[in-house]
Amino acid sequence: MNTTYLKLGDFYWKKESRTLFQQDLSKEDAYNEVGILTNKQYTLLCCLLDAHPMTLNRDEIIEKVWQTKHISAESLPQLIIRTRQVFNDKNKHIIVNEPGIGYKLNFSVTEPILEHVTNELDTSINDSVNNAKDRNDDEIKSRRNKFDSIKKHITKKNALLFLNLSLTLFIVLQIGILLSAVYYKNVYKNIGVSEPYPYTKKINGQTILKIGNYDCIFIKEHQLLNCK
Repeated sequence: MNTTYLKLGDFYWKKESRTLFQQDLSKEDAYNEVGILTNKQYTLLCCLLDAHPMTLNRDEIIEKVWQTKHISAESLPQLIIRTRQVFNDKNKHIIVNEPGIGYKLNFSVTEPILEHVTNELDTSINDSVNNAKDRNDDEIKSRRNKFDSIKKHITKKNALLFLNLSLTLFIVLQIGILLSAVYYKNVYKNIGVSEPYPYTKKINGQTILKIGNYDCIFIKEHQLLNCK
């Protein structure tokens, strides 16, 4: 089958297919199938090709590949990394990043080549595997984002709970201090207005207190009562 292909590094690809080819160096004008692009990888290359030679910004790529503007922050960078790995694009010469703008595709157009067509069943199996991988990757990222959101919510809730408990404890301590101050204030007032002990007399410079049937001498220096 003769058809025009795009040359992406050492690989050959046409827009109508997700199959990648490389030249068979052991045979003249022979090209072998070497891989199948996933749906998202294929859509990424198509939208970059359609925009060529212009640079496609991040939001435009996301909307074309995922059909939505709401995806996790790492979804697009991960897709770019996986697609570069397919093309062994370590130097980032095929999918080119324009800082602050977006991405563009670097390729050349080749003459028609002779394809070595593979078994349709093998291609179908590869399609199913790659599609399942895309779905699993998206599901894992979605669950990870939900987990991160729940973790942040729990952390914030715990912080608020700790703050409430701290404030409650502080208020309780302040109330305890206030009640203690009121109590000792009343004790001091009662001492100040209490009547002196009525059975007290002074004899020869000594203070004698009558307690029951005992006369007790109050020794002020030692704060003692000597009762006889």
